[in-house]
Amino acid sequence: MHMRLREFLCNSKEVMNIIPKEDRANSTQAKLLGHLWDAENDTITIKIAQPPSGIPTKRQLASFIASTYDPQGLLSPMVVQCKSLMAKVWKSKTKWRDPLPANLLPDWEKIRVAITDKSYTIPRRITPKHGLFKTSLIMFSDASKDHYATCAYLHFERPDNTTQVQLLFSKTRIRPINNEHLTIPRMELLGVLTAAHAACTIITEINIPLSSLTFFCDNTAVLNWVTHKNPSDKWVSNRIRSITELETEFTKKQLSPTFRYVPTDQNPADIASRGATLQQIKESKIWNHGPDFLLLDRTFWPKSLEQSPADPKEFH
Repeated sequence: MHMRLREFLCNSKEVMNIIPKEDRANSTQAKLLGHLWDAENDTITIKIAQPPSGIPTKRQLASFIASTYDPQGLLSPMVVQCKSLMAKVWKSKTKWRDPLPANLLPDWEKIRVAITDKSYTIPRRITPKHGLFKTSLIMFSDASKDHYATCAYLHFERPDNTTQVQLLFSKTRIRPINNEHLTIPRMELLGVLTAAHAACTIITEINIPLSSLTFFCDNTAVLNWVTHKNPSDKWVSNRIRSITELETEFTKKQLSPTFRYVPTDQNPADIASRGATLQQIKESKIWNHGPDFLLLDRTFWPKSLEQSPADPKEFH
């Protein structure tokens, strides 16, 4: 059987001109891994699900949340608010075909009116276009009373000392229902553990040599747990053990992870852990490109943790 390959599409005009006209795609846009790729502008468009009209049922809410396909988590600050509402619906014991309870309608309305666009467009390329560069993976994590989150950035340093930073991945999780033992520091620790798991996956899958790996967290108690590795609490100790095992995996890949403190107002994971509207995501420089200090020499980055918290109660 002979099959003729055709409908070629490329983001290079030079390459497209080489391909016979009858073998080219009729459009400059094509579906790619669940998204829309615009080859002419070399952008990726994520389709955003539109909220159902009226008061949705539990089933409609679940379908709405699942309809926005965003495996990289670039819209996670928006989606986490929907997940948080779904957790409240589960807690209310609402049945699948029943509408949302009246006390949750303000939360739904806040989500509904915040979805102002049907799509979100980003550049496809995340690496610099020209020249040699040194690449680092930067992980941020954070937690609020309801969610914990991590986000990953690729940090490119060129020989001319210019720097480029780009959001690569984000993940958010909802606080488990009926887990009163999860204090904010413990939620923050889960954020660091999620960051470590995410970093392990990224390092394994990404086809870019990495020169360094840095984790940023804005909770000093958690940083002491991670760096000193001797907490007395069993729950905390088990999570630290998991992080240590992942550190061993990083070392096998010639990466020695560094854990550093970052002020909350310079932590992009704070946006993911608290939630944001689509418009806020689009306009947020710190979300899309990380805090400004990443563009500076590393000597100007927030210092690595050197002292323990003054109040031991922070550890519980």
